[in-house]
Amino acid sequence: MEKYHKDKKGCFKVTIAQWEQMKTESTKYNVPICSRRKGTIALMFSGYASLVLTMVKGIVLIPLYLHYIDTRLYGAWLATGSIVAYFGLCDFGISNVLVQRVASNYGKQDFRRLGSTLGTGLMIGIVASCLPVFLGLILLPWIAEAFHITGVEASQLKLSFLMAAVGTSLMLMVYNVGGVLIALQRQIVPGMFLVIGDILSVVVTLVLLVLGYGLVAIPIGALVWGISAVLGNGIYLWWFLKTKLPQVSIRFKKNDARDLSFQSVWQFGAQAAVTLARRSDNLIIAALIDPSFCVILTVTKKAVEILTLIVRYFVRAFLPSLAHLHGEGDKKKFKKISVITFKITMLAGICLMGGYLFFNKSFVNLWVGKEFFGGGALTKLLYVYGFFVIIGTNFYVILFAKGEMVTAARAYIAEALICVPLSICFAMIWGIKGIVVAGILAIISTSFWIQAEKIIRIFNISKRDILSAASGIGMQGLISLIVGVIFITRWKREGIVDILVFGCLYVGTVFFMGIFFDRKSRVYIFQMQKKLFSKYLIKQKK
Repeated sequence: MEKYHKDKKGCFKVTIAQWEQMKTESTKYNVPICSRRKGTIALMFSGYASLVLTMVKGIVLIPLYLHYIDTRLYGAWLATGSIVAYFGLCDFGISNVLVQRVASNYGKQDFRRLGSTLGTGLMIGIVASCLPVFLGLILLPWIAEAFHITGVEASQLKLSFLMAAVGTSLMLMVYNVGGVLIALQRQIVPGMFLVIGDILSVVVTLVLLVLGYGLVAIPIGALVWGISAVLGNGIYLWWFLKTKLPQVSIRFKKNDARDLSFQSVWQFGAQAAVTLARRSDNLIIAALIDPSFCVILTVTKKAVEILTLIVRYFVRAFLPSLAHLHGEGDKKKFKKISVITFKITMLAGICLMGGYLFFNKSFVNLWVGKEFFGGGALTKLLYVYGFFVIIGTNFYVILFAKGEMVTAARAYIAEALICVPLSICFAMIWGIKGIVVAGILAIISTSFWIQAEKIIRIFNISKRDILSAASGIGMQGLISLIVGVIFITRWKREGIVDILVFGCLYVGTVFFMGIFFDRKSRVYIFQMQKKLFSKYLIKQKK
């Protein structure tokens, strides 16, 4: 029976002979021994810092947009955003596949394959990232006519659209270069450059709005973000490979190109499906109803987008580390971490979506005015929609980290095939509410069901475990509704500060009550506290 050794940072679990060989190679080549835990935490914090700035752009700046930009022109801009979102598909899924492959090879310490994967993936990704600019130039002559915008505003819309296309090209470059750094467990630096870029973007956009630049202030801010992030990540990646991984020879290899291309085709299908299913709302509304209704849906949905991002950033922070862990072959630990993240994600989703359900009307009324609120029925539908988006993201991360990219891609492709036709039909019958109904039906029948079924088979989960998990989630959901009704009946909504304070109190109350009624969560948190306390005592003794 082989003995195992685990390093102090918990990064490797290998035989003693393998560990000694790896340690010798690390000393010879100065290979940095990674800490997945620290990398995950760093990626999480940088993600949340970026999210705060996204909230500033998505919440604080929207009233300024509506003040300095005509509502109909801004609605047309939101509709063009759906087209620009399609441009984001031009990397054909290579960036996500590259992250999984690099992280897995780095976990195996396969430096020969790592070099060819890096060289091949980056070359393909950077070339593909130039495509949005060409597509933007092709569509530019018709963009204003498509949304019935004329005169000076048409010129503004065209210029803004072209700059947005350039910004998308820069964004794809950031995803490729920054994704490689994250896969190499260097999560801090890419996150830092993203945050710096977001700060510069907000400042530039705000200044240009006040100076009277109008709509073009928004894409200029995005260009500033893209340029700073590309330069920062690119220079750091070059330095890291040259000084820390000199044994890695960056080169193009046909076999890796075939492997990446095969997986990227499925990933491209998944990305295209997600974009079509979840980013076509405003395009459909502008074409079938009126561009002004795009503003109503965007404003009513904004809190859902931000709250789901809070949970999705948490889950996605685990993807590089889980892929690295999968490369090492520790199946037991992989399953344990996946279960823990699922529990936390579900509880966080229940808390945040419950907060949206009970506080969104007051928030929108105080934020931009009641004329932009889509109504209680739309809010309830978006509440359900957001919760299933969170579940789907959790399943996707687990499957992607294990290399099950084809299954995840099939699920999202099926979602798009159902969602887009339903959205068009339901929009003509029920308006903007019909689009959300179509999204819910599509997610439940595809992304949720297909991915859940695959995960159950991979981890060999029993029916008893499924029923136990479902009953736990149901209990937590019931708690969130009861607490929400109590809060809403006893609380007078007088200002934005009241909403934020009581919203945080609501989320905290539901979260801790949810943990209290889940015995396994209580035991896990107690074990974590005990472990941290033990480490603290050891440090004190030293």
